[in-house]
Amino acid sequence: MNSATVAVHGVCAPEFGEVAKAFARNFSDHGEVGAAVSICVDGKPAVDLWGGTAGRYSGRPWAEDTMAVVFSATKGMAATCMHMLAERGLLNFDAPVAN
Repeated sequence: MNSATVAVHGVCAPEFGEVAKAFARNFSDHGEVGAAVSICVDGKPAVDLWGGTAGRYSGRPWAEDTMAVVFSATKGMAATCMHMLAERGLLNFDAPVAN
């Protein structure tokens, strides 16, 4: 367990307070080094939080615009879209890929 307190910056709508608490616990309880989370509801930002460092060795603080590499983030969305298309009859999972 990491005993260091990491400052979390940004904004969070009151109804998403549990998201802010869980985000902070990633640092205190799970050893997260640096991270950000952003959630929009109906096209409006509800959560925009960041904290920690942008590099384990550099110590550079994570900022509002820190870029991060994301792996496999779109697989779930792509699967959802494909199933929606199949449900509408626009995609046949049994058809050859060439179709």
